[in-house]
Amino acid sequence: MNRRIPDLRRARIYDDLAETYERVSLPVFFAAPGRVLAQRVAPAPGSRILDVGAGTGAVARAVRDRAGDGALVVVADASAAMLRMARGAGLADGIVAMLPDLPFAPESFDIVTSAFVMTHLDDADAAARDMKRVLRAGGRIGLSAWYPADDAAAREWSRIVGEHMDPARVEAAVRETLPGDMRFARAGSL
Repeated sequence: MNRRIPDLRRARIYDDLAETYERVSLPVFFAAPGRVLAQRVAPAPGSRILDVGAGTGAVARAVRDRAGDGALVVVADASAAMLRMARGAGLADGIVAMLPDLPFAPESFDIVTSAFVMTHLDDADAAARDMKRVLRAGGRIGLSAWYPADDAAAREWSRIVGEHMDPARVEAAVRETLPGDMRFARAGSL
């Protein structure tokens, strides 16, 4: 269990951020990509869907809207506070859980989604295997990751950070908080 302490510590950061995440981050950063991911996995009516690392439920809301009332949409997140916000948005089926030890039987779901989570994990390969384990044969997994921005805003942010912070400390913080960032920042690595 000790191997999971860094993942758990990173996940618990979100307990204090859930309300702000729902109010600010979800509409600005996660709602549109959630709709795209839901479109890609194309849930059918009556689908059993698991959204892992669901946060406040951007992807889960989108797949629920696409699949309709007959779908079962389960949200799983390590942060109970995030799940409370998801419940407030009508996602009543939620469980506190972390990859790679999902508390579901093999082949429990038709679709498994996970948006912007893989970069946060120490062992993304084990996480992917666990998502596959709970997926029924012929089911679909939908994942997403941030691609490095190379625009004026990103360059300005980098310039400001570089002027006021030690680059080595920034790099160390990114490695600790987002251990998979460099892996998934490359096109095709997801």
